[in-house]
Amino acid sequence: MTGIVKRSVRRMAPAPMQIDAGSFIMRRWREEDRVPFAASGMDPEVMRFFPHISGQEESDEKADRFQHLFETVGVYPWVIEIPGELPFAGIVGISDNRLALPFDDPLQVGWRLVSSVWNRGIATLAARLSLIDFFERSDEETIVAYTAVANDASQRVMEKIGMVREYEFQHPLVPMESPLAKSVVYRLNRTDFYKRKPL
Repeated sequence: MTGIVKRSVRRMAPAPMQIDAGSFIMRRWREEDRVPFAASGMDPEVMRFFPHISGQEESDEKADRFQHLFETVGVYPWVIEIPGELPFAGIVGISDNRLALPFDDPLQVGWRLVSSVWNRGIATLAARLSLIDFFERSDEETIVAYTAVANDASQRVMEKIGMVREYEFQHPLVPMESPLAKSVVYRLNRTDFYKRKPL
């Protein structure tokens, strides 16, 4: 995995303030999102397929990085809000690839929802809407996603939004003896995404 150089991404057109999905909204971050974001990062159930649980400091660093990505590129994970139910139900959207992973794509699509809203189709719909926004505002031709091979639920979401499984790799932050050691890469091409007409 050494020697992988991430491609640069040109700044995108301005992002909308929010995206209305009907039963929930995808909105920009607020300062008050930091506490529930950190709480989700400390939830063992939510973080089951991530390399490790995140504390408040690491979560704040991620939030700062997301904001930097938004200011320099124009994308970042949206906050999922369910009006009248949950002001913070998780995050879904585009983030950066900083690790030495076996692909040069600088951006990825991903999601991390609180467990109380699982199995409601939120991740799939929000990911589709994120990709529509991404492809409409950028000239990027592909986007990737990856997760632990053991994470069947996330792989189902990737397949539902039209992504194609490519290959497995050893995650650099996970010990080889761990059941999460093997990750899998999925990729989506702009043309294939629009052919599929997901919405």
